Amino acid sequence: MSVPVFPATIEVPLHNPRSDRPYTLGRADALEVTPARLTEMVAASNEPAVYGWLWRERLEGQPYPTSKAEEFFGWARAGWRDGTHFVFLILAGEGGDGPLAGALDIKSADLGHDGGEGAEIGYLLRAEHSGAMTPAVLALQTLAQDAGYRSLWARVRPGNERSRRVLERAGFREVGEMDSEGHRCTRHELSLGPG
Repeated sequence: MSVPVFPATIEVPLHNPRSDRPYTLGRADALEVTPARLTEMVAASNEPAVYGWLWRERLEGQPYPTSKAEEFFGWARAGWRDGTHFVFLILAGEGGDGPLAGALDIKSADLGHDGGEGAEIGYLLRAEHSGAMTPAVLALQTLAQDAGYRSLWARVRPGNERSRRVLERAGFREVGEMDSEGHRCTRHELSLGPG
């Protein structure tokens, strides 16, 4: 069975076409998790759009706490260490040390070979960095293809037009519907070709 192979160091420069601001995409396990980084993740996760789509139901209306941010960074490190899932962070500015703008991940090591369906991706972005996610997803596609992935997919809940448009701009195509956590979602797929 093939496994994804990512570079030990990833620092991909990104350009936000809306704001003309630079960003950097990097491995989450390379980031030092400080109290300030935890605060940034808590703030991002409690922003109305992010909270509404990702956390309101799961947290039963309670705010996203620091303990969840600690769990997120622990989960991110474990994924890279164990080769099970791969979390990337979008940091504002060049050089990979700016404020946290967003996160995205490849949720499994299923490369899409041997009949597998490929790996799901997911993402979140702070509102003030609108426009940075499409370049990040495009960069993630290149990293995934280089790592051996043949296909990626994502799910979008009804009404989440911003997420749908990111996938559309990144070349994903809607292929049908699926059930996800009690919601009927649209499924979007992207073929990366031979891995």
